[in-house]
Amino acid sequence: MQVEDKTTGSILDTFRVGLGSTVYTLTPGQKAEFDGSIPKLRGRKQSDVNIKLLDWS
Repeated sequence: MQVEDKTTGSILDTFRVGLGSTVYTLTPGQKAEFDGSIPKLRGRKQSDVNIKLLDWS
């Protein structure tokens, strides 16, 4: 996952999301929901950032 500032487009952080024993198989355009914390907002509010899924396997 990637944390990106909505206004500037700056990348603030990247991180891996562990889903435990749950196995997801996603196709392009498909959605999945999960809970987790955003590691580094660098002084921004959650509403000021976009979270992007970069890769999955």
